[in-house]
Amino acid sequence: MLRRWIILVGFYILGTGAVLATDQKRVVTSPRLELACSIGASMRPQALLYREITDQMARRAGYDVVFSEYPWVRALSEFRAGRLAGIYCLSHIPEREAFSHYFPVPFYSAQISLFKIKSNPLSSDSLEDLLRQSIAVQKDSYNANQLTARGATNLIYVFNDEVECRLLRSGRVTFLVSDQVSPCSGKNGGSATGERDVVQVGPPVAIDRLYLGISRAYPGQAKIMQDLQQGFMAMVRDGELTRIYQHHNMALPDEIKAMKK
Repeated sequence: MLRRWIILVGFYILGTGAVLATDQKRVVTSPRLELACSIGASMRPQALLYREITDQMARRAGYDVVFSEYPWVRALSEFRAGRLAGIYCLSHIPEREAFSHYFPVPFYSAQISLFKIKSNPLSSDSLEDLLRQSIAVQKDSYNANQLTARGATNLIYVFNDEVECRLLRSGRVTFLVSDQVSPCSGKNGGSATGERDVVQVGPPVAIDRLYLGISRAYPGQAKIMQDLQQGFMAMVRDGELTRIYQHHNMALPDEIKAMKK
């Protein structure tokens, strides 16, 4: 009898444990979204701005965000397939609308320009002449799209900023294209003396408006975008968005100013 009682108690404990374990699994957790950008871009000022805005509006909408870095071509491939929830600092290209649900407004706009080695002389600074030269650019990027649209044909495709700088300094290309004020500085490789030896040349190639994009192939993407927009509008109304821009010493884009009126 005692043995039978012990066995029954044992089954009860095991059953209770199973229920507790099941209950623990039922603890509500926030859905997690993985958002990516290209390697080397995550510490740029505009990327830091995007991360803070996105993190705050996602929290308000009940999501946790994980920020990742990928080689750009891989990031775009994972995003297109729906294995990434989204890409932040995503340039708007019409062809991408087939697989990217763009946030209604850009958070930042960047000027795209050509850069050269300071000591390299040029016979002309007209954009038409400059685009005939060899240019290092990341494959499948907005920069490559804009250069091609403007007639550039001698494009050398690379996978990240660091390789662009190596090619420029080695003389294998005449220019690189960038939205940074000082490309090839910091961890991407400044000059040995710290002097700025890579300088802008010619007029801007384009203005790049950067968005948050949610993959159209990602499960529940329409609701995610709707939730994020609601979180964003709450930030506009209570002033949190303005405070974030002030913290990063950046001006509110005109598109966002219009939303506040």
